[in-house]
Amino acid sequence: MSRSSYAFWSFLTFYFFQTVYLVFYVLRSSKYFLMKIVCLQTSSCKITVLVYKSLPFRWMSRSFGKLTEVHLPTTLRYYIYSLYAFKTGVNKNEIPLELHDYETLMEFFTRALKPGVRPIASCDIVSPADGTMCHCGMVDNFEIEQVKNVRYS
Repeated sequence: MSRSSYAFWSFLTFYFFQTVYLVFYVLRSSKYFLMKIVCLQTSSCKITVLVYKSLPFRWMSRSFGKLTEVHLPTTLRYYIYSLYAFKTGVNKNEIPLELHDYETLMEFFTRALKPGVRPIASCDIVSPADGTMCHCGMVDNFEIEQVKNVRYS
């Protein structure tokens, strides 16, 4: 591969990922904005659920899944993974390899951590993933609030 061809594909790959990120960001922001508007205009959130279901999240998820399997040029890996780590809150001190050693975003996303960084708790119930409890409450009329004040049955 010639130097100019390599530079072109590196440039194209970088801006492709930037565009995909921007599309995800805009759709995610507009989704919650639309949900708030609809909830304010109606007494129930059935329309909100309809709007939420009409957005192309399955397509976006599958597209992003395919993007995570693309082998990135070594020169761009550091920048793309650093941006991803910054946007998602990844602690780079817990990563055992250098960023440029991960060939795909999937390898980076499913990486092992440095030994001893997160010991398993001695509690009766533990979770193998990081997460945050967003809501806790009673089940009312066979419905439970799960996502951004939207109730599901």
